[in-house]
Amino acid sequence: MSATKVIAVTGASRGIGAAIALELARRGVTVGCLTRKGTGVESPVPAELAPRFVNLRCDVTDEA
Repeated sequence: MSATKVIAVTGASRGIGAAIALELARRGVTVGCLTRKGTGVESPVPAELAPRFVNLRCDVTDEA
């Protein structure tokens, strides 16, 4: 049995975070996209990669 790779990326909505999230998805990783809005990558995501994203609301500046 092979293990599924899962990586959380903070700031995944745009910029470097989005680029990292997209590249990880291209490499077969399931990506937890942590963003303040919980909407995930803002740029267009290729349809074949969309299932690899799990969008989660997270504000790393808020300890709660």
